[in-house]
Amino acid sequence: MAAVLTRKQLGDADPIVKLNRTLLANHGIVAVSVAGGASSGKTSLLEATIDGLRPEVRIGVITCDAGTYHDRDRKMKCDNQVVHVDRDCPTMPDSVQIYDALQCLDLNRLDLLFIKSGAATADCSLPDLGQDASVVLLSADGGLDQIERQSEIVRSADVVILSKADLFETADCARNPAAFQTGVRHLNDRAELFELSALKGSGMIHWLNWLQSNIRKCPSTVSHWFG
Repeated sequence: MAAVLTRKQLGDADPIVKLNRTLLANHGIVAVSVAGGASSGKTSLLEATIDGLRPEVRIGVITCDAGTYHDRDRKMKCDNQVVHVDRDCPTMPDSVQIYDALQCLDLNRLDLLFIKSGAATADCSLPDLGQDASVVLLSADGGLDQIERQSEIVRSADVVILSKADLFETADCARNPAAFQTGVRHLNDRAELFELSALKGSGMIHWLNWLQSNIRKCPSTVSHWFG
């Protein structure tokens, strides 16, 4: 059964960030935070990603969406390696909450960990929780102005995903993907950009390849795969 955690936010958690990073590294786990607003497609993306990588990659999920813990989260195909951090405020999770969540997972049986959360407020960047990479989802039906609305989040992301790319005919972003790319590049010229549809599968291969390439950089994970 998936565990559910409740913990209030604590003050400066920087030492815990280092502790989280060390703990994950010692177990050969690549950690990726995935943030996005409501209906941005986070759960659908993780479901399609898990389907695309299992069983070769052992995956866990920490969900941190404020006030929500859907059946779809509980039923992700992660061999019960799903933990929910129950928060009563809409801010991003902190490193202490992630440290507590890590204690509920069997880290010896993980190669890849997703930390799923809602988007931070417009003036906040993505927090360092000890993860290796930060991903932000922008939905194709959210309009081009969402880039500016979430400018600090986009600036701090390692990966920006335009999700729901199957909505090409109805979404401003999707009708003009070049404008989306230009808007992101204006704020962040180093981030990886992916346009994909978790529902239809288009573009997923590039995202999966990016994850696999980063997992293979971890010596412990390579050892697990190849003996």
